[in-house]
Amino acid sequence: MTTARLPFAASELPLVSLLRRSRGDDSLSSRLFDRTSRPLHPALAASRHDLVTADGTLSYYADLKASGRPLVLLHGVHAAASAYEMRPLFEAFRGKRKIYALDLPGFGFSDRGARTYTPETYVRAIEHLLRHAASREPADVIALSLTSEYVAKVAIEMPELIRSLTFISPTGQSIPVTVRYAIPPEIERMIPKVDAPASPNGMLPTPGRCGSNGSR
Repeated sequence: MTTARLPFAASELPLVSLLRRSRGDDSLSSRLFDRTSRPLHPALAASRHDLVTADGTLSYYADLKASGRPLVLLHGVHAAASAYEMRPLFEAFRGKRKIYALDLPGFGFSDRGARTYTPETYVRAIEHLLRHAASREPADVIALSLTSEYVAKVAIEMPELIRSLTFISPTGQSIPVTVRYAIPPEIERMIPKVDAPASPNGMLPTPGRCGSNGSR
């Protein structure tokens, strides 16, 4: 059997080097998650604020130059999520109305402590921001992806905080498939009625929104 010799020491392999360093003070986890060595950059070109709650500190961006009903933007939940996902909408409404964009717990500048992050964690975070932003009048809320489920729960349990809901690519994992398309009355009243043409790909219109001919 022929034994090949590497032109470099095994300890110089990138993975081996990382594993070796991870056993010391320069651990892999600390280098990845320590904000002092890897400072975060603001997700939006706007003033950033901290909201201290019983569940930890929440970070949010705001543009309050305009008056009127507050607009709250909520990003999705995935590995690289942050308020940056809502930047196009933030810029579109900047200066036209009061606008808030939240960093959910575990993302952006919000607390990312070692704890279990459950749907209720995000529901409470959304409630905290809405009670702050919508203290005088209910807010319009735009939510992306999985966060749509969390804000829908807020709307059902605390309808006084929300005037309208807009969902972008909504998903949800805790709603049984058999009832996923049953829209609660509390949510129904917040979704604007729109005429929607029949889908060319054969998909059904959203139940409760329009009939088979594309109109309510």
